[in-house]
Amino acid sequence: MNKITRILLSAMLSSSLFVFNGEAKASSFSDITNHWAKEEMEYLVQKGIIGGYADGTFRPNEIVTRAQAAIMIGRAKGIPGEQPVDTRFPDVPASVTGSGYIHELELIDVLTGFGDGTYRPHQPVNRGDATVHLIRSALAPSDQQPYPENPFTDVSLSQLSGPFVIIAYHNGIVDGFADKTFRPYEPITRAQFSVFLSRSLQKIN
Repeated sequence: MNKITRILLSAMLSSSLFVFNGEAKASSFSDITNHWAKEEMEYLVQKGIIGGYADGTFRPNEIVTRAQAAIMIGRAKGIPGEQPVDTRFPDVPASVTGSGYIHELELIDVLTGFGDGTYRPHQPVNRGDATVHLIRSALAPSDQQPYPENPFTDVSLSQLSGPFVIIAYHNGIVDGFADKTFRPYEPITRAQFSVFLSRSLQKIN
């Protein structure tokens, strides 16, 4: 995937108001008709966890930010995070969309910040961190020991997300690419996140 540019991030932020607008039904999105993750995206739309944009698109290839991931995970868990709140993170005041969910998920150790005390809500969330969040939120199995065989050439137990990725893979939550990589540091797309999250929900239901 190409490096995320400032232009892309700016566009994401300017349109973030519509990312979780669930008014449009999944079947009406003009850009997912033949998409490989259509079923999973529709599943989350029907549950009110994710929505589309005002122009009737879903934009499956758009990158998910850390704030957006918190909103979706929070909604999936049924956490009451819609109310804005000043969090302990200096860069997540009540004015940041998703602040309530970030606050609630940080309290239960699902989400963490960076060494400098920031959360960086508008930064893309990568595939590895997304998997960690799902397991820490109990939306994916986390009690499998010892760690099963590692199927990915670019994932190791020494990586923060490594053990979580391996467990999630063997429980049918995440998958990788044809070249046997998982690409844990690659930003996750709305389609990919929808697949991981919908599988997690269906596993625990």
